[in-house]
Amino acid sequence: MIRNAFILAMILTTIGLVAPVSARETPSPAEDSPAVPYGPGSSWIVGHELFQAGDFDAALSYLHVAFQHAPRVIPVALEFQEALQARGFFEDAVGVLSGLVDSYPDSLDFRSRRADLLARMGNIDEALADLRYLRARPGVTEDIVALEASLLSAAGKVEEALSVLREGTKLFPERGDAIYLGMASALAHNGRPQEVPDLLAEGVHRFPASVELRLGLIRSLAAADRHGEALMAAAAADSLYSLPRASGEDATAVPNAADLPGSFRVELADFYVQNGGLDRGRKILVQLDRDGELDLTPSLWLARLFLSDDKGAKGRDLVERIIARWPSSGRAWFLKGRISEKDGDDAASLDDYRQAVDLAPDDPELRLTLVRALMLADPDEGDGHLRATQEDSLPTELCAQVSAAEDLIAPFDYRGQFIVGDGLRRCGEFEMAARHFQIAADDSMLQLNALIQASLCLDAAGLVDQTRLVLEKLRRQYPDNPGIANSLGYFLAEKNIDLEEAERLVQEALVADPSNGAYLDSIAWIRFRQGRMNEAFDYLVRAVNVLPDDPVVLEHLGVVLAAKGQDDEARQMLRRALAMGGDRVRLETLLEGLDDRGESH
Repeated sequence: MIRNAFILAMILTTIGLVAPVSARETPSPAEDSPAVPYGPGSSWIVGHELFQAGDFDAALSYLHVAFQHAPRVIPVALEFQEALQARGFFEDAVGVLSGLVDSYPDSLDFRSRRADLLARMGNIDEALADLRYLRARPGVTEDIVALEASLLSAAGKVEEALSVLREGTKLFPERGDAIYLGMASALAHNGRPQEVPDLLAEGVHRFPASVELRLGLIRSLAAADRHGEALMAAAAADSLYSLPRASGEDATAVPNAADLPGSFRVELADFYVQNGGLDRGRKILVQLDRDGELDLTPSLWLARLFLSDDKGAKGRDLVERIIARWPSSGRAWFLKGRISEKDGDDAASLDDYRQAVDLAPDDPELRLTLVRALMLADPDEGDGHLRATQEDSLPTELCAQVSAAEDLIAPFDYRGQFIVGDGLRRCGEFEMAARHFQIAADDSMLQLNALIQASLCLDAAGLVDQTRLVLEKLRRQYPDNPGIANSLGYFLAEKNIDLEEAERLVQEALVADPSNGAYLDSIAWIRFRQGRMNEAFDYLVRAVNVLPDDPVVLEHLGVVLAAKGQDDEARQMLRRALAMGGDRVRLETLLEGLDDRGESH
């Protein structure tokens, strides 16, 4: 809706007073009139409403009628031009803007709009003509200068682009540093990166208070292999800003300490590490550490660099010094835990990780590391339930930590999502675990395992249809994987559905690996579902010979033996399955059924 009634009244009054333009001035794509005749005022209202609603096709006809009667009424012309542009009628949109430029030659806005549209259309020379005109007029904006320079740069006219930008630094001195960085970008994109350091040095000389220009200069020197100069520039910047950083006052016309990087030399080290110069970056950090100038964050970074290679002793020493200096650093205790874990001292590492989380409870990496350590300390029985070992409280602690981690983990942290899913599975939260595994599956490296785990969790949650969908998705994505074929086939057999499809899938897996115990168990279970007990028994004997301690295979053999009436042998197999960690509730129920059957006889 038009919010200003006065503006609407002026538009409608003007529309009523202005005569229609000739057909020569009417843009071609909008020649159709609305099906029901509308006057110019009502056409404007309807067209405006449709345009605001985003229905450009419908708006165009109505706005065209209004434009025919009032081509120089600014709101009418601009909205018609925008509708034309939205529908891809660029030439006609330019025509409308040209009419406004002719009618209002002193307006910078209309010429600027036309220049922008011409540039998008690829009419560079025409766009540049408009932009040169605008740049010579009072009221020129930074956007106009930037657009002209970018068009010149894209056309390979680098010197002209630099000239325009240099003029821009005079017109907009408060943006001088950003403009110099734009000049550096123009040089780099036109194959002249070797000229960037000297250009940025010129910029630093003109705008000495700019932190961004100094950082750009330091990085460009390093990129140009002028390493000594880069280090000198970084050290000079650290020296220049030492007073404001220490006092918090803008004592030398530079930004306050809060605006500064912790250290320009650390920033240089980071640039080297990010661009393949690990040794150079580490050398800078080591020297700063020796001089006692390394703050907490770069100290932790250096310690991680040491611990990731063969310099473990240096890393251990540095971590101990960090903890002594910053005892409340959760990250420092995290690194101490990493060292303890590497030494095989799981109890110590677990305590270190707990301390790290207590000190930095909102750090997702620390929380996930503690979750992983707790899972290692509490062996998984494979059925989603927890078994306490050294401490009865471990399962409770794990579930509490998993819950906390779930609130911290980022959606795109796929490995973190996998860890949370594994923790929730162990805590018996199968449906929630499946959701996290499915998010983790967006990572191609984790996809196969994550989707398998998601299917197992959905199955454990009793969500049969969702389980089948995930397994069928796996089958489509990994059509040549015999393990996936077997998993889907066994699932169908377990649910006693589509047994023909189940048999086809498992037979396909057996062709790939005829002696695989899991595949033999699957085909045996299909035979059991089909009532072919002797064949089921033969396959299970072969499966047990391959997997003598697998509780599922032993359970299946016990069930088939019971179905064949061999109750004593069935009891023996079911008890073996129980001893091997099989599902206690289900196995004890089966054994009780055999006992009841024996008593009834």
